[in-house]
Amino acid sequence: MSASKSTTTSVIERTRRRRRRFDEGETREALLDAAEELFATIGVEGVSIRSINAAAGLAAPSVHYHFGSKDDLLLAVLRRRNAVVTQRLDELLDALETNGGVPSLQELVRAVAGSYLALLKREPVKGMRWLRLMGRLWLAEDPRLIPLNAETGHLTERLLGFVRRMFPDEREHVLESGWRLAVSTLTQMLGNMDTQGATRPRRYGGRASQAYVAMLVEFVASGVAALMTPKRTTTSRAARHGVTKATAGALPKAVPGCDNAADRLQQGEGASREALMDAAEELFAAFGVEGASIRSINAAAGLSAPAVHYHFGSKDELLHAVLRRRGQVVTDRLGERLDALETGGRIPSAHELFTAIANSYLDLLEREPEKGLRWLQLLARLWLAQDPRLVPLDAEMGGLHERLMRLLSRAFPRVPRVNLEKRWRLAASTLLQMLGTSDARVAAGVEEQGLRTSKAYAAMLVDFVAAGFDAVMGQQRSARHLSRARRRTVSR
Repeated sequence: MSASKSTTTSVIERTRRRRRRFDEGETREALLDAAEELFATIGVEGVSIRSINAAAGLAAPSVHYHFGSKDDLLLAVLRRRNAVVTQRLDELLDALETNGGVPSLQELVRAVAGSYLALLKREPVKGMRWLRLMGRLWLAEDPRLIPLNAETGHLTERLLGFVRRMFPDEREHVLESGWRLAVSTLTQMLGNMDTQGATRPRRYGGRASQAYVAMLVEFVASGVAALMTPKRTTTSRAARHGVTKATAGALPKAVPGCDNAADRLQQGEGASREALMDAAEELFAAFGVEGASIRSINAAAGLSAPAVHYHFGSKDELLHAVLRRRGQVVTDRLGERLDALETGGRIPSAHELFTAIANSYLDLLEREPEKGLRWLQLLARLWLAQDPRLVPLDAEMGGLHERLMRLLSRAFPRVPRVNLEKRWRLAASTLLQMLGTSDARVAAGVEEQGLRTSKAYAAMLVDFVAAGFDAVMGQQRSARHLSRARRRTVSR
């Protein structure tokens, strides 16, 4: 073989190798993009390897060839954008340290929010998907986050170090629980900015998103401060007493022999409807409404293929039935509590309102711990996404949202309804999201008389949310006064 031919052959071979490496890189990116979108939309458990390969337009073995398993692919998805966030957070924390002294909670929370915003400005749509996925995994304390947490452990410790310096006399588990609540809220609410009317994709630097982030930072920082202040012990005991007292005997206990009701349900159509609602509730809570097919619901209920259509007509009607079934218990109890709070025309405080809401959900969790928690997780997911399928449910159940809005309008008569709605939605979404993960959160270190209880956690959560809401409503008043002063200055 001539030298020239040999050289030509080697060049072609090198070109093929380069093209192969490039193609493999593109293939990995396509799989990462497809997985990120599906995981964020449906949830990790609801996504099959087959669906990821199909969404990426690749052959069936692609995920296994490039990543080995779905869990390894998930970790690669999380790592890919996490580098941007951690690098920016390191820079922001360096800036706080060079200023000297102990930063405020607002500054620390703003730094965490700023690291997420750096990603959203760089990759608006994909960054939002990643953040939404992180929020979901973080809330569930998913063990698949452990490798990522180990890689970024220095940042977690660095942040907690700041919090310890701010509150040197506070107990460690309170510091850690409070900060975890702060990061959970930030991750979840920033990951759903687009559903909160704060912004649109590709406009995360706009005026609306800046206002939303400022409100969120104030809400979170004030909520954490309420858990750390010296008055916390007294307030917490009173709140826990209120929660415990309100839930004790709140719902009628099961009548002896009432298990016969379950036996009766096994006869005829009632049993099939209940089986379908139980299966749908579990699948909707785990995978989201879109991630649970009618076929999977029928199969989980042990019924034939036409069962959902025969008993409910459609998946949306089945969803309404699932929400109504336990929702009526919650709304009835909340209505009674609001009646008691409004006695004599009194305007209840934010803390009283959030306590009433939390207690109404705890009534359900006390009566049906496992099924009630599934229902609450489903409701939280729909509420945060502002799913339109919740609208008829609220109308059917007495319009409690409107009633709460009227109470708040009386308490803050000069705040525009649209601003009141945004602040209330932020606080209520936080309450729902965190109560919906109460089984995981009980293990976060909240203690009451040596026992870890969901009631103690709920009391802490109410303190956090109420303080945050009061702070952003105060911020709204300050902004209004500042605006008036500016107008007066301009008119002069």
